[in-house]
Amino acid sequence: MAQINLLKVLESFGDASSLRLNSSKTEALWIGSKANCDLKLSPEKHFKWPIKKVKALGVWSSTGPDITISQNYKDKLEKIKATPRCWKFRRRSLLGKVLILKSLITSQLVNILSPAQSSPEAIKEINSIFYYSYGTAKATK
Repeated sequence: MAQINLLKVLESFGDASSLRLNSSKTEALWIGSKANCDLKLSPEKHFKWPIKKVKALGVWSSTGPDITISQNYKDKLEKIKATPRCWKFRRRSLLGKVLILKSLITSQLVNILSPAQSSPEAIKEINSIFYYSYGTAKATK
């Protein structure tokens, strides 16, 4: 019954703040021992109940760690790889290169590295982008 209490708390928060849950856009995902469960709580709310994954604030959450890692890192790594290519033919000082890394690349990673599980392969690829995208050294795999 904790789920029903949570909905009551959300409704009372909405009454106090005028920030209400949009039931038609809300997705709920069973995790843990209830993963892949067909049970739908509060059917009158019309929540969407996907089986495998949901996206919240740009971060994918899933019932399986492999899905979470691939969904969160695949798109971001492609975007991150494209950033140094855009700046490749411009003359920059070392300070300018560091500024690009900190502002344009690192800012993209903070959002997905905080809540999501990370993979060692993704971290290695991010390191190779950071350390080899601006230098003359080539990354080895």
